[in-house]
Amino acid sequence: MSKRKSFLIYIDSLPVLDDLTDEQAGKLFKAISSYHKGEDSDSDSDIKHIDQSKIAREELIQSSFDYWWKAYPTKTARKASFKKWQSITKKMDDNTVTELTNHIVADVKFRLDGLANGDDRFIGFDRLHPSTYLNQERYNDDFWEC
Repeated sequence: MSKRKSFLIYIDSLPVLDDLTDEQAGKLFKAISSYHKGEDSDSDSDIKHIDQSKIAREELIQSSFDYWWKAYPTKTARKASFKKWQSITKKMDDNTVTELTNHIVADVKFRLDGLANGDDRFIGFDRLHPSTYLNQERYNDDFWEC
């Protein structure tokens, strides 16, 4: 019997199972069992290799959304907002996602600063649903020249 008493799997890593067929997932757990028993597993060729770049991409999308969410004044409809965020950033490369995130956060701060300084153009922004802000692409409004 193996000296290995446990196996640790992080909840955050479970979405990678969605990319596996049921058969592949079963083979993965059998491989884990073989590892626990100290046996060699030759089923590596049958297990779909996990694409680390996909995981890194998902982390970028989540962290960029979280950064914007933290800056946004209204905390409603997070799920709908994240779904829209995913669709906006889906076909962007990583640098573009970062640039857009910085632009959107700067827009939010600009509007909140304007509202705090009595700028009438931003009345109601502090109550605007975040999903509406994203769906209407309000971050592209032309306020910077005013």
